[in-house]
Amino acid sequence: MNFTNFSHLILTIWILLCGEVWAQDKTRMLDDPAIKEKWVNTLQVVLEMHVSGKEKRVFFSENLHVSLVPLATWKSVSDHYCRRFKVELITQNEVVDREYGVYCRDMDKIWKNAKGM
Repeated sequence: MNFTNFSHLILTIWILLCGEVWAQDKTRMLDDPAIKEKWVNTLQVVLEMHVSGKEKRVFFSENLHVSLVPLATWKSVSDHYCRRFKVELITQNEVVDREYGVYCRDMDKIWKNAKGM
């Protein structure tokens, strides 16, 4: 799965959570299987089960969370269901980063970055 769209967002979250040690070793953080697995699982559940417009919040602390919101769903010309979604990093009740993505569900019912399909 392609995590390029979320690298900056994930990096920001983990720098805030883990401090400067992670900031000094970005490659280690972005290659961490546990971080990737958490994002894959969260995205899979949200894209598969949430209706468009329904927000899913993932809390890391009282003042730090991520908001995932599916925005639209359609069937592509290649017969795959696709979803556009928004991801926001929120600290102290203020959005500090926002990303948009499009993922499509493959024949195995796994949501993947539309650019790679």
